Amino acid sequence: MALNEVAATAHRFGGTVNDVVLAAVTGALLEILDARGERLHRLVMSIPVSGRRTTTVSDLGNNTGVRPLAVPAITDDPARLTAIVTANTAARGSSTRASSARPLGLAFRLLHRFGLFRLFIDHQRLVHSFETNLRGPGTALHLAGHRIDALMPLVATPGNIGVTFAVLSYAGTLTVNTIADPDILPEQDTLTRALHATFTRLAHTRP
Repeated sequence: MALNEVAATAHRFGGTVNDVVLAAVTGALLEILDARGERLHRLVMSIPVSGRRTTTVSDLGNNTGVRPLAVPAITDDPARLTAIVTANTAARGSSTRASSARPLGLAFRLLHRFGLFRLFIDHQRLVHSFETNLRGPGTALHLAGHRIDALMPLVATPGNIGVTFAVLSYAGTLTVNTIADPDILPEQDTLTRALHATFTRLAHTRP
């Protein structure tokens, strides 16, 4: 999608580009589940957040955590986006921003030490899907004198998660890549089409 269209939608609803991405992703997932005859009250998305508010020359490095965001299973696009903006705005203002970074990191290291990490990941019931968003360069890069026209984000889909959404903005374009486990989500092509259709609807919607 054109990044400026997604940003314009975010501004109309008082949110961020990632809020719009979450609204599109969950809308597409709800369509897939509805076609299967599956009904949920909410979708829990895992989104990465930074626990570092400032950096200094002597204090660099990543400090990240994950925030599970429960998105109500609202099929109406504007209402779902409004709910996401409200929830994320409240979470971003919390003093416990990215609080999972240290405790979850410790818990995962302990699970790994005792050989239980894989078992936990394969049977977890905490989240339905992952969405990760990276802001890339606003202008096109060049390599050896050649313009790089597009960049594609790729991530792993861990454990029993059926699909992960990798998001990257680059040179005015927002790309969402769906990485799916075909045994869990054989409808990947349908999901991708639904995702694009949801983005298109959101681009023309108003609060």
